[in-house]
Amino acid sequence: MHRTNPQHVRRRRVLTTTALGLTTVVLGSTAVAAAVVPAPASASTVAEHTAKASAALRGAPAPDPQVLYSEGFEHDTTDQWIGLEDYVGAEGERYTADPAWLDHDQCNGIILDGATTDLPSSCRASSLRALATALGTVGGSADPKANHVVSAWTTDKAVPKGAVQAESVQTSKIKDPGRFISFGVNAAAAACTNYVHPLLDFALVDGEVERPVSDHAIDPCTDAASKDLDTDGVPLRGGSFVSKGGLLFGGDAIRWVMRNEQTSPSGNDGAIDQVTVYDSTPELRADLTGDDLVVGDTARLTFTVVNTSEAGSKPGWSFEDGLPDALRIADQPNVATTCANGTVEATAGGHTVQASGDLRNEEAACTVALDVTTTTPGNHALDPSSITTSRGLEDAVDAKIAFAAERNALTVTEEPVLTGGNGDAVADLGEQLAFRVTVTNAGNVAIHDLAVTSGQDPTDCVATSLPVGASTTCTTAARAVTQDDVDAGRVDDSVTVSAASRLDAAVEATASASVPTTPAAPALGLEARPTSSTPAAVGDEVDLEAVVTNTGNVTLHDATVETAGRDLPVDCPSTTIAPGASVTCSTRRGYRVEQRDVDNGGVTVQFTSSARTPSGDGVAASASTDVDVQQPAPAVEATVSASYDDLRMGEPIALRGTVRNTGNVTVHDLSYAVPGRPELAPACDATELTPGASTECVVGVHEVTQADVDAGRVDVAAVVSGAAPDGTAVRADASTSVEVPRHPALGVTASANLAASEHEVPEAGDLVERSATVRNDGDTTLTAVTATIGGDEATCAEIDLAPGAETVCRTEDSALTQGDVDAGALTVPVTADAVAPDSSSVEASDRVRVGLTGRGGLDVQGAITPSTDEPLRPGATVDASFTVRNTGNRTVDSLGIESEGFDSAVLCGADELAPGATTTCATETPTQVTSTDASAGELELTARAKGRLVDVDGAADEPAARSGLVVTPGTAHERPTWVFSPWFSKQLRTEPAPTPAPTAAPVVPELAFTGSTVLAAVPLAVGGFLVGVLLWGLARRRRTAPGHESHDG
Repeated sequence: MHRTNPQHVRRRRVLTTTALGLTTVVLGSTAVAAAVVPAPASASTVAEHTAKASAALRGAPAPDPQVLYSEGFEHDTTDQWIGLEDYVGAEGERYTADPAWLDHDQCNGIILDGATTDLPSSCRASSLRALATALGTVGGSADPKANHVVSAWTTDKAVPKGAVQAESVQTSKIKDPGRFISFGVNAAAAACTNYVHPLLDFALVDGEVERPVSDHAIDPCTDAASKDLDTDGVPLRGGSFVSKGGLLFGGDAIRWVMRNEQTSPSGNDGAIDQVTVYDSTPELRADLTGDDLVVGDTARLTFTVVNTSEAGSKPGWSFEDGLPDALRIADQPNVATTCANGTVEATAGGHTVQASGDLRNEEAACTVALDVTTTTPGNHALDPSSITTSRGLEDAVDAKIAFAAERNALTVTEEPVLTGGNGDAVADLGEQLAFRVTVTNAGNVAIHDLAVTSGQDPTDCVATSLPVGASTTCTTAARAVTQDDVDAGRVDDSVTVSAASRLDAAVEATASASVPTTPAAPALGLEARPTSSTPAAVGDEVDLEAVVTNTGNVTLHDATVETAGRDLPVDCPSTTIAPGASVTCSTRRGYRVEQRDVDNGGVTVQFTSSARTPSGDGVAASASTDVDVQQPAPAVEATVSASYDDLRMGEPIALRGTVRNTGNVTVHDLSYAVPGRPELAPACDATELTPGASTECVVGVHEVTQADVDAGRVDVAAVVSGAAPDGTAVRADASTSVEVPRHPALGVTASANLAASEHEVPEAGDLVERSATVRNDGDTTLTAVTATIGGDEATCAEIDLAPGAETVCRTEDSALTQGDVDAGALTVPVTADAVAPDSSSVEASDRVRVGLTGRGGLDVQGAITPSTDEPLRPGATVDASFTVRNTGNRTVDSLGIESEGFDSAVLCGADELAPGATTTCATETPTQVTSTDASAGELELTARAKGRLVDVDGAADEPAARSGLVVTPGTAHERPTWVFSPWFSKQLRTEPAPTPAPTAAPVVPELAFTGSTVLAAVPLAVGGFLVGVLLWGLARRRRTAPGHESHDG
């Protein structure tokens, strides 16, 4: 039996622990799905993938993966089996596994071929040899029976799940860090039916990190690429398994590890062979394309990531390319990529391209493309040195492109365009004129910012950018043919066309065109007129103007206007007149109207005008106008005014007036009158006035009347009349108003007194007589006088009062209430109202106080009821009750009983008594006769009633209405006013209880006298005690009921 080196066992455990600790990280980030593909050693398989890659690259060959490591367990082997831990490869490679998988008694970890016979007795030799022969067939061995494999039979013992079934001890070098690594293995299994199958997980160790090559275990029995491998009558299944993609390694050396996820010994029988590790890093290639490029054009730069011939997935590659200084990324890069999860960073105008992405399984290549440009003519190239950084790629960049220099040129033509006319190619006034410019790009690059500068600005172009050979038209804005054009006889234009090349080089060209205008036909017109249509009066200056009109078709210059035979210079605001236009010229001063002009009914003024054409020829015209004078318009204006010192009744108001001639003729026979005021006799200084003249008038004096005061104003209306020279009547009205102050005022005096009665003091129900005197205290008449006395409407003797007059108003007598009597006084309020001449209300108020004398009194009568007949002995009881009556004229409250000799308080049925009212009071509990009362021989009981007179101290400020009267709050007292009844007194006879007969006292032997005098003081002590008892009994007879105090004083 072969044994494993203990040092190998320890090392395997360390490696296994490290790998398991990192498995989760690897699966979550870089695990690549394993796929079954033909073995790399198979020429047909490689050819198949190469064909696919070539088609994708349009004939460019795909690179083959490079074998980094391959172990077929054939070095120095024979038909004798050896343990896996004892095998040494051709380069000294060593291998190991977890102990369970090196247990040779379980037929695990044995290297054998199809002819091995000395296997452990526990092994099923025929099945193991069949596995070796079958995998020799899979690997294309010339002698399949001579092929060696590593067994994994698990005869009858379970193995740990995920235990290492085989792993390399040494590492294999990688060309450089950041390479893609792929993995391949041949595997076969027996007992694929009704038994558990081997579940093989292969991983590569990158430094200390174990990275699985698939996301599921390889099952040689059921994998899609498995096939029947029955050998020597033993049913087998298996095949050659290669990862569907490469793993991107960061280190420069790797190892491989194979774990078996199966644990049961029931089945789980198989073998492995031909473990191979590949460097499958894709190539990065580049291509620059473009036809007949000129600087400023864009070339298409395409980076191609070319997969190796096995065409497995390659996720996570990346690179950065730095363009040569003369090349830059185009302003619109048009970045595109066919790579899975591809990202490209290419900033417009920059020189750096960064890209990353994935190659999918079976994908021959993917591309990253963008546009680049240059301003430098010549050849430009990319080579591997332009790749500044890359990961997971073999740099194989080699691309060239050429750009020609710019050649810039423009051709320009211009022509006039007339519209809206007669089509005779002559520019007539009112027609629309434009110029059309045709621009052609005669260079080898496109131009932009095309602009046309013309004397006919602005100019609008159909296009401002032109490709090579393209043309556009630019047209000036159509404008009307102007008078200046006609005056000039033709319209000329020249244009300058400018643009910028793609590299902003300036490009420029010029052109010109001309068109004739309408022939000249000069003519002049003249019109004269006054500036005002108002007829003028004698002495008025009338401004005159002449309107000069150009009635020809050319502009006139140096225009002048003159008056014939009069000293009236004429000024014109402009001496140049366009066809159809007019200039209004004015006389420097107005024509002064004379009396003879009015006598003649008007006057005529003659004007002449001349001007010069653009060619220097002269033209002339003449005209005249009439000046109208005013027609007769007689008119006068009158005023009246007032002056005064005081505006009271009887005071004077002085009135004066004026008359002014506001017409244009003399007015005579003037008169001034004030209708309806016979007391006024107006007189004026003059009775005839020329236009503009005026005269003063004394109208008279008016004294203020009571009617004026009541009205509040004095109105005066005057009428002035006269006649024009032709007898036409002339009239004017004038008025003035004087505001007279009004002072309406009302006064009232209240009066009230008690009516006669039979009582010495007032009682509720007694009558009060009430009246008021109302006066007009103002200076205007008052009407509708009314009065209210104590809240009751009164009747007045007069309802209209002249200033200073008065009237008496009365109402029915009112009755006193008990509240009035309790208050000690009442107030009678009075209000009066009237209407002033302006309909406003005038009010006055007053009040009078009537004093009411108060008297208080109480009477008490008692009933004493003993429990037994007199004399009363100790233990007898006495009940008491009292009747209290109010004998005064004011209400009494806080009613109570003061008592002496009773055991308890006396309580009353009412707290307040009105005059004449009564209430009953009684003791709370009976009074009990004591031995002291009995010893005294008499029990005296006394009581009296007491109460407080009700007053209105603390009442509200506003009077409280009672039966139409008002209770005025009484004077506050310093302390309450108490009233008392006379004392009620009752004496009841008492006697002690009978004394029982005395019993014989025991005989006390007389003691011998020892000389002490104590016994002599005993009689004195007994006597003092009896005196104290007697005094207490006397005091008992004068006790007062609890809770009551004496208020005699």
